[in-house]
Amino acid sequence: MRRGAGRGEIAAAMGWLAAATLAGLVLEVVYLAARVDVAGVSLPVPWTIPVAYLVNLVASRTALLWTGRRAVAAVPLAAWIAGFLVLLLWSAAPFGADVVLGPWLRTIALLVAGVAGGGWPLRHG
Repeated sequence: MRRGAGRGEIAAAMGWLAAATLAGLVLEVVYLAARVDVAGVSLPVPWTIPVAYLVNLVASRTALLWTGRRAVAAVPLAAWIAGFLVLLLWSAAPFGADVVLGPWLRTIALLVAGVAGGGWPLRHG
């Protein structure tokens, strides 16, 4: 944990980390349906699932460098989860029309990987 950081500095750090996880989420969702053609067959390559794990893992570990309070360090993960839910429910919103995250197994895998990556450093023990 970083010593001597003020409340404003910690708040700014959590804000930047939350923004970084949200930017990562947008890229993870955009490329979630990536496919590769192999011998004329289109194969799904959801490489953003492990990326979600790693991005949130790094964000949570970095947050713990700024504060020892796990509830405060969970801000970037909470922002990622909130962003995920917004994108998941986007088509149900009055102004939304397109399905951003569909009913696919890779959508569930992205959620599990993101929460596991961000939650791992925050566990007690």
